[in-house]
This record gives sequence, C-alpha cells and structure tokens, in this order.
Amino acid sequence: LCSMVSAQTLWLDNGHEQRFTLEFNRPSLEESDFADISVYTMFFNMHLPLGNTTDLVGTVPVAYSSISYSDFFGNEYDESETALGNIYAGLEIHRKDAPTMWEIGLYLPTASSENSAVSDGLIVEWVDRPGAFAPDYLIANALINVLQTESSGLDWRFRAGPSFWFSTGDRSDGTEIFMQYGGKIGFKTRQAGFFIGLNGRWWQTQDNLDGFSEQTFHQMALSAHIGNRPVQAGVIIRLPLDEDFSDAYNYILGLNLAFILP
Repeated sequence: LCSMVSAQTLWLDNGHEQRFTLEFNRPSLEESDFADISVYTMFFNMHLPLGNTTDLVGTVPVAYSSISYSDFFGNEYDESETALGNIYAGLEIHRKDAPTMWEIGLYLPTASSENSAVSDGLIVEWVDRPGAFAPDYLIANALINVLQTESSGLDWRFRAGPSFWFSTGDRSDGTEIFMQYGGKIGFKTRQAGFFIGLNGRWWQTQDNLDGFSEQTFHQMALSAHIGNRPVQAGVIIRLPLDEDFSDAYNYILGLNLAFILP
C-alpha cells in the first residue's frame, strides 16, 4: 500500500486521513561569547481528505527569535520577536494503491520582511521549506512523489519538482526557480517507524553563485515516530551538509505531535 505524506516536509509520516500536526524545530546554534541567541520555527498543519483521490493541505508557519547581551557598560538587553510566515494551501492528488502522488500548492505572501524572526526562520528552513519564511514572494510548488510500503515493512519515498517564486510588493527580483528533490528509506509498522534520508534544493536562476556546487543545498535527516490513532509523536534530526549552514548550527532538532481523527 502507498504511504501518504504531508505536502510540506519529506520527514513527517502522514496518512490518508483527517489529521492535525504541530511541529517544533530548533537549531543547535554555535555558541557566541557576546550574546545568547535562540531561534525556532513552528508549523501548524492540517490534512483533510476531500474524497478517495484528493486531500486538502494547509500550513501556518511561525518563527521565533531572541537575543540577550550586555554592552560595554554592563547594561543587559533582551530582545525577542515572533512572526507569521507564509501560509500554505495545496492539494495532494493520488490514486488509491498507486505508487505516485502529486503535490500542488501555493505559499501566500503573508510573511513580513520587517520581522527579523522571519529571516531567522528562513535560515533554519532554507533546505526543507524556505517558502514558509521568504517574504514578499508568492510561491507555487508542483511535486511528484513515488512512494511505497512493502509487506515486509520496508518503506521508501522519492520526491522531486520545481518551485516558482514570484516577487510581490516592492521587490524587483523577477521570478526565481528552484528544483526540489529528496528521498528517504526505512521500516514502518502500524505503531512505529524509523527513516534515514537526504534532500536538497537547486537554485537554477541564481547566476551570482559559481557552479552547481554553490547553487545546491543539502541536508541529511534521521526521523522516527511512535503511535497510531488518535495520537502519534515523532522526532526528526536534520544535519546540514553545506559549510554555510554547518558554520551557523550543528543540527536541527524537530519534535512533532499529530492528532488523527476518525
């Protein structure tokens, strides 16, 4: 049987049922001698079947950042900010018991470029879901998935497709195009699952980056979940494979909790 999954991230284990999922992601930042910095992202996901072959998917992303520091005179400062990202709405289109599924959706330009938490959220989610925190863009995704769960419990999935970024507001950047790709493999039972995978993003319209190696960004991930109905809990560890990101954080720890309704 096919294993249906959320439109937004490769790592969640979502089935073809009514489901609400909360995600919390926090990077392990490199320590600073001058300030204490904290950043995390949250996603509120909705998955609603519209019939035997179509599911409605929605996501509300939120980013938080804070910094505490002291100046030369010993005065202490604490600054924090919480910001809404780009709300996502889309469809999953599939055939029952078929090994393919399409994801089609839009990130609406609801994130503000004036919020520093949005910029921090974009850094955290740059490989996985940058559309959630890219301000002043209307973003369209079209992805095809090939996925299968064998009777032995072996479960695998591959996903690829373009992402089109249309500038809005005062931006004059034109249209950016990314190619998204990734896959995971693991074992799953009715009560638990364990996976390892790799995903990446190819920035096809950025001429300022020199060659394929600088235009692509990758991460490795380990994920696990436990539980079935009505509650499922999971953990995801993402490891950056590019120096620009590994210099900023060592890994991203993600926790998720899903409520599966009849």
